[in-house]
Amino acid sequence: MHQLLGALGLELAGHAGWRASPEAEAVLRASTSRDLYAFTLFGRGVAAATGVGEPVDLASARHQLERAVFIDPGLAPAHRLLGDLALADRKDPRATSRAAGRWNQALELAPGYPAALRAAAAAAAAAGKSEQAQALARDLVIARPFDLDARLALGDALWRTGDAASALRQLDQVAARRPDDQRARRLRVLIHAARGDTATLITDLEALIALAPDDTALLLDLGAAYAAQGDHARALATLTRASVARPVDVSLAKRI
Repeated sequence: MHQLLGALGLELAGHAGWRASPEAEAVLRASTSRDLYAFTLFGRGVAAATGVGEPVDLASARHQLERAVFIDPGLAPAHRLLGDLALADRKDPRATSRAAGRWNQALELAPGYPAALRAAAAAAAAAGKSEQAQALARDLVIARPFDLDARLALGDALWRTGDAASALRQLDQVAARRPDDQRARRLRVLIHAARGDTATLITDLEALIALAPDDTALLLDLGAAYAAQGDHARALATLTRASVARPVDVSLAKRI
């Protein structure tokens, strides 16, 4: 089915005057599995994991997918899904390492596999392995340069490894195309604050507060930034606005 859809996509693209690169054509024409029964088991596992046509049953999904990779060890998507299922098992103290093992196996079988790269990068970041997260997120951006979530993950990893300038380049692209993305703007705020770039810090804080007007912490940060820039009138107005949510905050009252 995947080969048929890939061939159909290439044919339609040809009619439209667009030719795929040899690499893209190879991917579209590739078979997901060399064994039809393994692929059938994979489909059953996906259905059980997502609830397509039946109630969600993660134990059944795991069983079907494990059978699929036993028959066809090269079935990378099944390894990736087994990693997702392993991570979801909260009773397993080794869930994270088991999941990472599955994702790495999927990447060994299919280098540049976006879903496995994304999962492995997120797991590495959560474990504090910033350099590994950076390498995986960079590979994901190379594979999917249009993927803003991938650029956000790369920006976060770059910032955590001390490359603020490169992090900002990634985050600026996210903010330009998704101006309401609070995660990108909050990361930019951290970077601008660390670099002492008060003017740009204020711009990002004002944009964030427009998106989250009740965030007292942001109001306090903006008030401090106004004060650092010498704009005491705006600092007073912003801190007064924050004090409405913190009427018994003595330190804030002293600052006002």
